[in-house]
Amino acid sequence: MATLAAEPRNGAGAGLFRDLMPAAGRLEFALRLTAICTLTALINEIYALPEIALSVYIAFFLNKADRVGSLIQNVAVVVLISLLVGILFLLANAVLDRPFRLVVCMAAVSLLVLFVATASKLDILAGVLALIVAYGLDVLGQAPLGELATRALLYAWLCVLVPCAVSVVVNILVAPAPRSLVQRELARRMRLAAGMLTGPNDELRRSVTEALRDGDAELLKLLQFAALERTSPASDILPLRYAAGSSVALLTLVQMADREQAAGLPAAVASPVGCALKAAAEAFARGGYPAAMDVRLAPATRDELSAGSAAMLDGLADVVAALAEPPPMPQPSDEAPKPAGGFFKPDSFSNPAYLRGAIKTTAAAMFCYVFYQLLDWPGIHTCMITCYIVALGTTADTIQKMQLRIVGCLIGAAMGLAAMVFLIPDIVSVSGLLVVLVAGLLPAAWVAAGSERIAYAGYQIAFAFLLCVLQGSGPSFDMTVARDRVIGILIGNLVVLAVTVAIWPVSVGARVDAGIRHGLGLLRSLVLAAGPASRRRAIAEAQRALGSAADDLELIGYEPSSVRPAAAWISSRKAALEQMSLLCGPLFLTPAEPVAPRLEALASGAGAPGDGKPIGPSPFARIIDARLCRIEAEGLAERAEASRGTRYAVQ
Repeated sequence: MATLAAEPRNGAGAGLFRDLMPAAGRLEFALRLTAICTLTALINEIYALPEIALSVYIAFFLNKADRVGSLIQNVAVVVLISLLVGILFLLANAVLDRPFRLVVCMAAVSLLVLFVATASKLDILAGVLALIVAYGLDVLGQAPLGELATRALLYAWLCVLVPCAVSVVVNILVAPAPRSLVQRELARRMRLAAGMLTGPNDELRRSVTEALRDGDAELLKLLQFAALERTSPASDILPLRYAAGSSVALLTLVQMADREQAAGLPAAVASPVGCALKAAAEAFARGGYPAAMDVRLAPATRDELSAGSAAMLDGLADVVAALAEPPPMPQPSDEAPKPAGGFFKPDSFSNPAYLRGAIKTTAAAMFCYVFYQLLDWPGIHTCMITCYIVALGTTADTIQKMQLRIVGCLIGAAMGLAAMVFLIPDIVSVSGLLVVLVAGLLPAAWVAAGSERIAYAGYQIAFAFLLCVLQGSGPSFDMTVARDRVIGILIGNLVVLAVTVAIWPVSVGARVDAGIRHGLGLLRSLVLAAGPASRRRAIAEAQRALGSAADDLELIGYEPSSVRPAAAWISSRKAALEQMSLLCGPLFLTPAEPVAPRLEALASGAGAPGDGKPIGPSPFARIIDARLCRIEAEGLAERAEASRGTRYAVQ
């Protein structure tokens, strides 16, 4: 079940400790990112390029865990930045020596870039692209002559090109293939499932919950990259795609066996299943996948099992026996066509949230730009840069990430100042400076490679550290520069916070409702699915939708009271998500079509108490009916209607 906001935790300290612990691939990624940043700094130092800290920091946004995703992102950024710099060349003559035109042009181009990026597949790069445009125009405003302006734009282009080029080379040489990451994760999930069957504990339960929240979306994306890379035969990709969905179904069942007494398995029955899953884990870890004949279940004395336990054993047997074995002849329902996706999101031009977000971010950045220009305090220009880095779509996201960024900024600044006081005065060469960079960037990269709960802190640690240590082409320890840059970061964070809360505040509540409706629709697809591939895909998508909604519900606690939905609204969504999560396993084992109309009514907001229609011959029928009644009793539609007109509903 997805962990919800009101559930007790083991304390913030315990959660932070877990998030900082080693995980598979984390050290490799942190070392790779540190190497890319260090090489970027070296090239910038050799050629005495300006804004070295910003160039190095951009590398944090350009790299992913696998090499194909990293290469695609780097190439895309180079193409986009080249186009944007070309546009800036066309605007150069119009803004040189004209401060008012410069500000207007900076705001207009920033607004356009942010809107296009956030409303399209470039969403994750929106802040970086807008940042580079604003930086390029700012540099133009400081250039008194046309030739110097041309050189300034070239430097702005190189500021991005250098980390992109270094990232491409390093990723080609040492980054893992996407298929290897898929197999590593599948092996981990098999071990989790085996542990849940043979010796469940709180740590295993927590890991299973997190894996279910992820679903199979990221695994399928990595397999698409593997197919694009063409280093794995197509005959291997299909079984691994099937295994990705099977892993979600498997974890759902072992979680149900642990939580539902009616579906529990005695140790004598669970042990052979656990052994089979450990064998499957070894097959995935070796770079292959288990065939049907390699995973067998020892016969069990079915007469000694309850009806629920027998159904659970049958479900596990079906999943494990064909763990990576796709149906030989997929039915049309198993391969339902998906709508073709374009560059822009489906609601790009109908949802005002994209334009409003672009306006808010641009307003914050322009305020900071005018602020430090009027004060004639260029040392705090990092406040404008920070606005593009920290602005997010909703108030809760912004406030939560801002806390991480402020903490990260203070940690990074402390590390940078300590390096300036105790290390840099004794450094006489670039090589010594690179050693200091490695010592500071590796911990930042380690944090950034962690979960979303702490990753943003790692980004800000690196940003503040780099701004303190990299002040020019060589070792420098000007404390005033470091002080001004840190002050700029804090000012930028405060301005974004003020704009986010005061102008078109967006609650994450609408996302929660959308996630619940989507999850109910996917549960309906689950009970109507005809083939095994459809059922496993549906349960994987349902778990991911419910996990996302649970994550969003946790964020609501960060919202100010003027934006946050009412307590009754939060309570009803928490209860509904809990019951929906508990429904996944029973519905997977019970293809009960009579449930579909009730799920459809709930998804459409017209949920009403059940009509008493029998669910079907299933040992879990009573459990399913009770949980549906609990969801219907929450009156989600009525509570949503009561919330309309509040600031929460602005989206």
